[in-house]
Amino acid sequence: MASHSLYRKWRSQTFSDLVGQEPVVRTLLNAVREGRLAHAYLFCGPRGTGKTSAARLLAKAVNCANPRDGEPCNECLSCREIMAGHSPDVIEIDAASNTGVDNIRELRQNANLVGSGGRYKVYVVDEVHMLSTAAFNALLKTLEEPPPHIIFVLATTEAHKVLPTVVSRCQRFDFRRISLRVIVERLQQVAAGEELELEPAAADLLARAAQGGLRDALSLLDQAIAFCGPQIDLERTRAMLGLADPGALRRLILCVAEQQAAEGLGLIDELVIAGADLRQLNAQLAEELRALVLARAGANVAQMMDRTDEEARELVALAARFTLEELAACARIFARNETPARGLPVPQLALELSFLDCLSIKRSGGALPVQPTAAVTSPAPRGASAPMSAPTWPTAPSPPARVAQPAVEELDLAAIERDDPPMPAQWEASAQPPVATPAAPVPPVIQPSRQTPAAEQPAGMAV
Repeated sequence: MASHSLYRKWRSQTFSDLVGQEPVVRTLLNAVREGRLAHAYLFCGPRGTGKTSAARLLAKAVNCANPRDGEPCNECLSCREIMAGHSPDVIEIDAASNTGVDNIRELRQNANLVGSGGRYKVYVVDEVHMLSTAAFNALLKTLEEPPPHIIFVLATTEAHKVLPTVVSRCQRFDFRRISLRVIVERLQQVAAGEELELEPAAADLLARAAQGGLRDALSLLDQAIAFCGPQIDLERTRAMLGLADPGALRRLILCVAEQQAAEGLGLIDELVIAGADLRQLNAQLAEELRALVLARAGANVAQMMDRTDEEARELVALAARFTLEELAACARIFARNETPARGLPVPQLALELSFLDCLSIKRSGGALPVQPTAAVTSPAPRGASAPMSAPTWPTAPSPPARVAQPAVEELDLAAIERDDPPMPAQWEASAQPPVATPAAPVPPVIQPSRQTPAAEQPAGMAV
């Protein structure tokens, strides 16, 4: 028997079902009602927030035979074909696997063909930022002057990688992360439709793990059904996700406050043995420290972190044992420790080192531990010559910061005539005359010009 994932089975079929994106829904509905459709749309936002679902809803609404106040009827032939995924008027392209310019040229050729039944042909290009520069340039002309029966919907999770010339030819809609409460309500609705018993605490845990993506939340619910069966409780859901008990996390932070190194290291070992995923444990500690930073700063933790009033009081009491600088430094340690198990012989070593760094931060009053840094300078390679500058001669010691400037000496005209050049003043100050050594070669003596101006000739000399 064929089975479908929950996120496919419960995909939004009307604009009113698209939860968490009210500004986008209102704008698209008004555009369909008034017939003010753009030729190209750019849907940006995190994964699992409804970009592809909104594109399909727009395709259904503009091709529906019996629209109802902008909403598709889901009963006509066009709506049923789009819902089944085999409509000739909706062409979905994965830009991640069709990145070349030849794919876009084929798209341009097919765009000129009139649709089979609907009024519009809708091209949905997913992950459009994966297109090459040549492919983007090939798409520009079609985006600027498309056929009247074509609508482009470009979807991306990284809008900054899309060429500005492409963005300027589209109407841009930014999809935001869906709030925790909205995801929990949707999970309860799906569980009721699937005849499941979903504990509220388990639904809250699944929604937090989804991090604002409804599709991820439904995928996790699918996984929880396979792990727990029709009765999904908190403990088994936490074990499935590899999460640690929040109480254990607070005990670990309390060990930092009380400088209990052995107890904290033992608690980390117990969590790892119990099956806590190291990445999830690191992320949980970072999130808990963020909540403590907010509580110590006087922010509304219950509202900003979506915590209960009792949890907020516990966080405020625990945060009072630290200064704001100490909590910020500890949170920074775990925020930078994204991959605790990579490249280390003992998987939990990075977490243990981060915990010890937090102990050091608490002892020092908020100062981050000093990390050893490599020397910036290195000795010159063998055989390399010194930079071309004035030669170094034995002179009286001088301050190293001051660079000696050559003094301007008056020429001894009589000495010039005798081919006996004068000795520089800095040589005369030396106790010993300059001696040529291999380390300091003797510079060549520059013979001054023998052509002396007539005005400077000694008296009685014939010119």
